[in-house]
Amino acid sequence: MKKIILLIVAIFFSYIATYAGNGNTIHNTITKQMKVPASLKKQKLDEKVNVEFKVENGKASVISVQTSNAELKRYIIEQFGAMSFSSTAEKQGTTYFVAINFKVL
Repeated sequence: MKKIILLIVAIFFSYIATYAGNGNTIHNTITKQMKVPASLKKQKLDEKVNVEFKVENGKASVISVQTSNAELKRYIIEQFGAMSFSSTAEKQGTTYFVAINFKVL
């Protein structure tokens, strides 16, 4: 019985994550392409950055980046501009919110 309950909970959370706009293909695109910048690896970076962006015609335009690190903000804007979201299943013309955790050990 516990396995069935856990499966239902997992499906529910998966559905909510997709419905909220951060579906798997948007997430996968960002995860595959976003890395810690080489210039920040020396700083023992440990920061969560909130990004709001809109996807239209397969390209992302960043609306806002919440970080106090100017170099990291510039890097995120550059990276999102270079990413291709043309093969994503999510709706084009939609605004998405994502939290990105950068951590250098």
